[in-house]
Amino acid sequence: MRKFFDSRRELVSSGPGSGGGGSSSGSSHAGGNFIGRAFTVGRHQVTVEEIIAEGGFAIVFLVKTNQGVRCALKRMYVNNEHDLQVCKREIQIMKDLVGHKNIVGYLDSSITAMGSRDVWEVLILMDYCKGGQVVNLMNQRLQTGFTESEVLQIFCDTCDAVSRLHQRKAPIIHRDLK
Repeated sequence: MRKFFDSRRELVSSGPGSGGGGSSSGSSHAGGNFIGRAFTVGRHQVTVEEIIAEGGFAIVFLVKTNQGVRCALKRMYVNNEHDLQVCKREIQIMKDLVGHKNIVGYLDSSITAMGSRDVWEVLILMDYCKGGQVVNLMNQRLQTGFTESEVLQIFCDTCDAVSRLHQRKAPIIHRDLK
């Protein structure tokens, strides 16, 4: 898996649209109006380059720091205390897992109250793994497939990461392995 996915904190060459083959320019996505927008996440200032993924509860952007490092930024809105606590727990778990070679690295986060209502913006800054999800690589390899060695490496690396989650004092069940 390292062979395919170990390209974290990739340095960005100068100029827009350099490298990184992402999902889209963002013009047809709900998050498209964020392209070029700057966010402050803890001690990091980042600028949105493109959308990596969108879901029902979050959007993930490819961002660039002022130092030219590509990262992933997960942005969520929560509108109740319970969901805010869930986000805080996710952040703490990510902090606790920093340094594992097969788990996406946590860099920083911020939680900001929005207006006078009970709405919070939660931002989580993580390493960017340009290889993407295993399913994307599988789709790219539909014709050629993987060698036995590659399958075993991906499987063993995934098992290693899941094992780390299960070994915690309060074990974690992932529920969304791809």
